[in-house]
Amino acid sequence: MATRDVFSEDELAQLRGFPEPARAELIRYFTLGSADEAFVRKFRGQDNVMGVAVQLCTLPWLGFVPDDVAAAPAAVVARLSEKLGIPVGALRGYGAREQTRTGHLREVAGYLGWRTVDGPRWKDLEEFRSSSSRQSSTARPSR
Repeated sequence: MATRDVFSEDELAQLRGFPEPARAELIRYFTLGSADEAFVRKFRGQDNVMGVAVQLCTLPWLGFVPDDVAAAPAAVVARLSEKLGIPVGALRGYGAREQTRTGHLREVAGYLGWRTVDGPRWKDLEEFRSSSSRQSSTARPSR
């Protein structure tokens, strides 16, 4: 069944966008340490620094980064803006080029220790998943 058969376009847009973080999430995920701040400051321009900071904090929070990074919740932008000393409006100019956003996201993922799954690793993952599902299906009691 296709995703579009289950969700409306509005629901898909909501799932692919930024939710509003709870206060605890804002503190946990949107607090930059000194190494994080040094990492984001290596990018040129205030818009890039803010955009990368949003990506750096969002990836561990959501497990992905919405395409429209500039649409990050106001509380997120304000918190990062205050920490970095960059005007809130600087994020509006971020990511006009898709290649910029995706290139930065690759760097962020690498910094966080995330890896891409290539062909051989994907095969290993599929075999593991298949093996695990067979084991769990045999462990279930019959009805």
